[in-house]
Amino acid sequence: MSVADDEMTCKLLQRILPEKHTVEVVHDGATALQAFTPGRFDVALIDLGIPTVPGDKVAADMRGQDPALVTALSTGWILAKSDPRSKGFDLHLQKPILGPDLEEVVAKAKALHDSRV
Repeated sequence: MSVADDEMTCKLLQRILPEKHTVEVVHDGATALQAFTPGRFDVALIDLGIPTVPGDKVAADMRGQDPALVTALSTGWILAKSDPRSKGFDLHLQKPILGPDLEEVVAKAKALHDSRV
């Protein structure tokens, strides 16, 4: 699952990831939480600054329902290591997203998920 409101990011994810993965893109936190079912997704790429429910809250809620889920923060914001909003994420993908970076993070996320189940 990808939760992002930036159209360019959504198009990139939908172009690159479906070659090897099933991708569902939603554009806000509330929709993401409604679409989420434990065990349905291995990885969630979540933007921090999304409408309705902030990305860190979405990640925390999803992980509370499915501890095996791997969450990857995808943001253009530069966050300090001490920023509490980044604590609930397993991985970080800095925007602008480049194809090789995306593929690397997804591969790491998938391996991490597999180690949790």
